[in-house]
Amino acid sequence: CRSCGRNFKLDKALKPKRKPASRPKDYRVVRCFECNTELEVSPAAISTICHVCSRHIDLNDYTVSGLFGRNLETKGSLNLTEKGFLTAEKIVVGYAQIRGKLNAELLRSEGAVELYPTAVVQGNIFARELKVMHDARFIITHRVEVDSAQIHGTVKGRLICHGKVFLGKTGVFEGDLTARAIDMEFGSTLKGSMTIRQNE
Repeated sequence: CRSCGRNFKLDKALKPKRKPASRPKDYRVVRCFECNTELEVSPAAISTICHVCSRHIDLNDYTVSGLFGRNLETKGSLNLTEKGFLTAEKIVVGYAQIRGKLNAELLRSEGAVELYPTAVVQGNIFARELKVMHDARFIITHRVEVDSAQIHGTVKGRLICHGKVFLGKTGVFEGDLTARAIDMEFGSTLKGSMTIRQNE
């Protein structure tokens, strides 16, 4: 440089480094149903396409307040109201609130499944978290496998939990419980067999 005397390489000066594309401030990360690729999408988006396998991904939230009889796959939430009756082979959602009747061969949630007092559920459940609300009664007739559980109502049957089960003061569990840990508040009830797995 004739002004300051500094040396610099012409190839770098002629080809300046590109600034990395800035991420949008607001975005959410979802995984493809097909290939499990992480995708960044806008919170306002209702669908997207996987850039690896071209799979269409539904991002909508669904509220069911009547009869609904088809499979559902969405990264959004499912809100099954008291008057809702959902029957299907497979339900895959990001989050589920169940107040009505659900009869599905498989309910899979990437987040929580919340069961309220009016909920009636038949089918296999796989979820990150199971929440049984106060006054809710959940009779497990199929396979239920979760990473964690919060029980404030009554649960009867066989529950497999890969993490911790929390029994609130109004919580009652009767049956066969498998978990890595259990936390019971004063007043809670546990009846049946319990298996604690330290390592899985």
